[in-house]
Amino acid sequence: MPSLDSAPPFRAFRQGCVGCFVSLLVAAVLGACTLLLTFGGWVREAHAASEDGSLVIRLAPAIAEDAPQATTVGTFFESETSIEIVTGTIRLSASPDGAGSLVTDDRATLVVARPDGSEALWSHDFRSPDRDQVLPLPAQDVSSLFQTGTHQVRLVLEDLWPPVHSSSAYYLVLAPASIPPERRAVPVPATHAALDGAQAPAPRFLSLTPAARPAVATERNPADIPFGRLTILLIVGAATGLLLWWRRRSRRAMAPVGASLWGWLSLYDHETGEALPLVTLTAFPEGLAVGVDPLRVGHVGEMTALIEIHPGPQGEPLVVAPHQGIQSDLLRDGTRREVGRVALEFRDPLAARGGEYG
Repeated sequence: MPSLDSAPPFRAFRQGCVGCFVSLLVAAVLGACTLLLTFGGWVREAHAASEDGSLVIRLAPAIAEDAPQATTVGTFFESETSIEIVTGTIRLSASPDGAGSLVTDDRATLVVARPDGSEALWSHDFRSPDRDQVLPLPAQDVSSLFQTGTHQVRLVLEDLWPPVHSSSAYYLVLAPASIPPERRAVPVPATHAALDGAQAPAPRFLSLTPAARPAVATERNPADIPFGRLTILLIVGAATGLLLWWRRRSRRAMAPVGASLWGWLSLYDHETGEALPLVTLTAFPEGLAVGVDPLRVGHVGEMTALIEIHPGPQGEPLVVAPHQGIQSDLLRDGTRREVGRVALEFRDPLAARGGEYG
């Protein structure tokens, strides 16, 4: 007859304890990797460089012409990004090389919140004088909008006249002199088609605060998520995982009166050699019944039971076996009992203070 110490069911409990910790660790690592892959890719995309080493920041993707509509849409795209400037030339272009002609059906507005608290605005209506077509605009030098320091840049694209709206992509191309040395990117190949067209009226350069408009589509530039904030997100995620683990460890002491059963139970029938290596007590909150021939478990009252496990005042499992002379026997983490022909062991893998109940 196998002994309780050598029975495989009880080794499964110890493996399960380690498995819980490993699962938590793996979940934390996967979460951190997900954040790195997600935000890391955004940062790399936001700071792609052209062949001459210029820093290229995308403010808006190309937007294809939509289905005709009878009414004006108004604002159909809006984005916001943070940009640090030292000095030099800054171009607004439809392509990463800084030469692509811009075109939007119908108006584009660039609002720059500068380090000194003022705002500068670039705006252009691409419609022809007769409002019959939209005319491409060569890439623009917008250096005068910027100062030395960190800027908040907002791009708004608007539809002013039905039936359709669309837009080229919008990039800010910073010459190497404009980029802080620690932020300069390594050049990478970039191929984007430039939009060419007839000359259009010069854009307006103003200093004012534009009225707020509701945005139909919004894109927040990846550059708004710096590495410092990414680090904070990783720390918060790790702290949250540790907090959840700690709460599971200590919830025994904080369990309210009348709490349900929890923990694991392993059962072994000496007569038949049957074993139930991992019975989760949380599946039986009101109590667990153990029957034999065959060895099985169920809810209290469902079968003629050799053993019953009932929740104590704070959720601690109590063994009741009237036919074996056991009325109320407390089970703690690691407790083993021989009840007639059945051996049982209780495990609480996250029990605080070695299985102490508050």
